[in-house]
Amino acid sequence: MTSSRTLVTSRPSAKDTWLILGSRYALTYPVFVLYIVPVVLSTVLLAQSAPQATPWTDWLVLGFVAWAAPVLVLIFVRATVLPNKPRASRPIATFVAFLLAGLVRAVLFSAIEVAMGVADNETPLLRLSGGTFVIAITFGMLSILVASRFEYRDEVRRLEADRKRLEELETGLALEVEAARSAVVTDAREVLAPIIDELKRALSKVHDSATASQVAEQMRDTVDAVVRPLSVQIAERPVARASENLSTAYTRHPPIRPEQRLGLGYFFLPFTFSLFIVSMTAASVLFVAGPTEGLRTIEIMFICLMAMLWLFRIATFRLRLGVTLGSLFFTAFHALAAWAITALVQYIGTSISRQLLNGWMILVAGVAYLSYRYQVVDHERRLIIASLAEVNERLEILLSSLRQQSKVDARRVANILHGPIQTALYASAMRMSQTETLAPETIGRILADLDSAMFKLLDSEPVAPALAEFVDELRSVWGAQITIELDAQEAPMRALEHNPVARSCAIEVVREGVNNAIKHGGASHISIEIFSVEPMLVDITVSNKTEQRQSAPAPGFGSSVLDDLTHDWRLTAEDGRTTLWASIALDNLSSPA
Repeated sequence: MTSSRTLVTSRPSAKDTWLILGSRYALTYPVFVLYIVPVVLSTVLLAQSAPQATPWTDWLVLGFVAWAAPVLVLIFVRATVLPNKPRASRPIATFVAFLLAGLVRAVLFSAIEVAMGVADNETPLLRLSGGTFVIAITFGMLSILVASRFEYRDEVRRLEADRKRLEELETGLALEVEAARSAVVTDAREVLAPIIDELKRALSKVHDSATASQVAEQMRDTVDAVVRPLSVQIAERPVARASENLSTAYTRHPPIRPEQRLGLGYFFLPFTFSLFIVSMTAASVLFVAGPTEGLRTIEIMFICLMAMLWLFRIATFRLRLGVTLGSLFFTAFHALAAWAITALVQYIGTSISRQLLNGWMILVAGVAYLSYRYQVVDHERRLIIASLAEVNERLEILLSSLRQQSKVDARRVANILHGPIQTALYASAMRMSQTETLAPETIGRILADLDSAMFKLLDSEPVAPALAEFVDELRSVWGAQITIELDAQEAPMRALEHNPVARSCAIEVVREGVNNAIKHGGASHISIEIFSVEPMLVDITVSNKTEQRQSAPAPGFGSSVLDDLTHDWRLTAEDGRTTLWASIALDNLSSPA
């Protein structure tokens, strides 16, 4: 099974992040609401750096346009191209929608800026391209954060549903098995009981050889017309299915457990974060400072930011904080690094205004906060997915156990029909055919044999010999010319001893493997291994040196036996050796201690 511990140090992969960007949750109202924050900050910073006094109502209009224009574009895209309904991830279309929203916002924003006299109209292309890219990236980050929370919520719901199903199966597995067993016995008795009662009534009326022959013929017809078809029908009976349509009511799930403590330094991404920040601000820096000074400033920002984040990462790697406190510290460390860099940029002397540097510092802090929250949510989502995989595997093993027990019970009833009941009817028919007159003692014995055969159907426990004893029987059946070795671990053998149904399945696997190795592979030396890798499963291998080519069996009775009585199986041939491997689910959910 996949262990959730292996995911504690996993990072969000670029592919997963890209797919989350294109999920159906990327264009939802939380994204539009969160977008208000960068709009307000950018408008305030622009107002502070404006060369002339402008009424606050104009800035309010500008801020509203900066928010409403891209949001309306995204709402239109959501209503037409990317509907908010279950669908495959479409990251390219989503990012194109963000670029379109950024372009519309940049065009309107630039036009209003020029009309207000707070910007010139000489470099529209640079400002449009930079604004479009920054807005698209901003929406992308907000969408990734929001969508990851919704994806986490969906994973939690699926986990809760599967856990509920697992709990119901664990609680009701014995009842499911008993119900399936009773259904098989009841169906067999409902068919046979009236016929046996009719034969008993006919027996009570037998007075001469002619009527005895008629009853004997009726018994033979019962075997051919009823017992044999019924035994085949029950043996091929579909497996009982546990309830699968389980659902959970809607509940709100905090994406992060408040009591959780995580290593703060683990979430620092020095190179990736620095490259991302510089790429977002390069256009603005180059526009304000010019190519030469701008490139030098970008280089200082990138190198210094990455170096300081590496120092913070090393210093806080073992510092474990709750998520709320961790997000505050994480944001503060990035803001401190950005403040130090802005001070350095001003100290070396550049034409970049203090307001623009303040905006850069706010951008670093905001991106850091979003980065931390996203990484934590993705961390939790991966743990949930790992738990979901474990629960699903346990569910599969439980269903395999239910299938195995149902099939063993059906085969047992079929064998009783094919064996004791058929024998009792044939033996009674022969006894009646070979006598001229039937004494009351003979009729009484025939009736007792029929009752005894029917009573065997009520014997609900499958009986199977110990696996070691069965292997000894195989050795004696095949004789000294065939060598059969058994190598068994103590724990799985003890588990099979306490799990009669699993033991019956193991016997059938060994029987099938040995028979196929001899008949199809011409084997003279066969090795059987019994071991366990997981607590709910017992593994069996039957291997032999291939004397002649042994291909995988065509779908038939043998492969159907393995399909029905194992959790999983496969037949492999490598290096001149053929191996049948099968995994069997235990009746109970763990091996006895």
